[in-house]
This record gives sequence, C-alpha cells and structure tokens, in this order.
Amino acid sequence: MSTLWNVNVLEVASDWVDLEVVMDHPDAGPFPEDRVFALCLLTGDAYRLESTDWIPNCPLGDAIPREQSYEPSDVAPRVDEFIRRALIYRAYRLPWDGNAASEETDGRVLADGIERDSEEWRDAWWEKWAQFWNDKYNLPRAIYRVWVTDAKWLQHLSAGMTFASAAYSETGPWLNENRMISPE
Repeated sequence: MSTLWNVNVLEVASDWVDLEVVMDHPDAGPFPEDRVFALCLLTGDAYRLESTDWIPNCPLGDAIPREQSYEPSDVAPRVDEFIRRALIYRAYRLPWDGNAASEETDGRVLADGIERDSEEWRDAWWEKWAQFWNDKYNLPRAIYRVWVTDAKWLQHLSAGMTFASAAYSETGPWLNENRMISPE
C-alpha cells in the first residue's frame, strides 16, 4: 500500500489523542472525518516488524489482527469497541488543487531562469516538486481529535511520534475546506 498520509502525534490524554494528518500523496483526496478512518489511523503504528512477521506492540494491536487493521470494511464492524468520536478541528490548505501546485512549481523553476523547453527543465521541475512536498505547510493538513473507549487503545502512542499511513475511508464524510473550531 502506498503512503497517503503522514501522521504526527501531537498530544495524548487519557481518553483522546490529537493527530496532525498531512497529505503525502496527491491521490489521498479530502480528509475523512469518520470513526473507521480514525481507527485505521490508530492501528497504523500498533505493530512492529520482526523478521518477516508483524507483531502487535500494544493492546490495540492485540485486539485487532494486523491483516484486519487497515481495510475500512474489516474494522468497521468493530469500531464501536474502540472509537467514541472523531473530529477534525483544524484544517489548512483546502481544498487541494493539484493543478495550482503544479503551476506554482512551474513558477519556481521559471524564477530560477530555466526555460520550459530546455534540457534542464524536467530535472529542475522534479527537484522543486520534491521541495514543495517536503514542506508540510504547502500541503493540506488536518488536526484530528480521536476519543477512544478505553485509554489502553492509545498506549502505543506518545507525543512527538510520527508514522506513515495508507488509511482511507469508504463512507466519509470528508472535509474539503479549511476549518478552525474548538475540539470540545
């Protein structure tokens, strides 16, 4: 599975966690705001690879086998056991406009004095595109608060952790506009 999101754990409380979710791939789409997506995010770092086997590293990993942890259709029947609520309370750089990002990259290459039809264009463009994607402030990002049914479902998370996720939603709803609300 390809990485769609980079996840930064901002804060962990007794019954909730704040996650910064940053788009990592143009195909990620709008931000899902459903409990199933939130559970898929939380299971993303609930296992560790030992040799060729994925081993649970926390109670959440023990409760949900890894092979049933990332497909929304697999976790949906059990979401009530783990997730009380999921809310996006901050969202930035939405809606995502890939064409505008590409045009911005064109402008950066042109600003360096490289002509579109030159031999240098392609390499210079990809270098600027990579720079664009390496700065999270250029990208759509959302701050989620996820409330859990039991603190043990958050034991594997700590503030400052980062991990990649291929989580997605089959049902939504999806947020595709900037948002600034209170998480409470």
